[in-house]
Amino acid sequence: MSETNKPTVRDFMTADPTTLGPDEPLLQAVLTVRSLSIRHIPVVKDGQLVGLITDRDLARASPSILGRTSPDEYNQVFQANTIDRVMVKNPTTINANALLGDAVQMMQENKWGSIPVVDDSGALVGILTKGDVMRYALSTLETSSSGSSITIDL
Repeated sequence: MSETNKPTVRDFMTADPTTLGPDEPLLQAVLTVRSLSIRHIPVVKDGQLVGLITDRDLARASPSILGRTSPDEYNQVFQANTIDRVMVKNPTTINANALLGDAVQMMQENKWGSIPVVDDSGALVGILTKGDVMRYALSTLETSSSGSSITIDL
């Protein structure tokens, strides 16, 4: 926690997240999302954050399952196209030393599921996801063995 005893992004972010390059095939992003059970992947080129690809971006790029697309044709779409065609380019970032509350407010106002985290030099150092925010919420809420429930409006 920071000197002011308020949590910072660094305290709850996922450090050193899995990244992909913009020139990699979409198929690699699909496989990464599925195998690691993640929804947001920072895209890095030459050590710099250049984009963000999400499971929703991949779903939008997918051929319709209602069409007459064979499994081979379906996979070919992901193999023939690169991540940079569908990623969010130059995403908004937040500094690792920013207050967690500021990051959560940005995410909530913009309806983002994540925000890439950078250090003072602009290098990617992590990603803050809704899951990380929920981990913070759980760590600050008192739990009861009496079976009480807690409602959080996001």
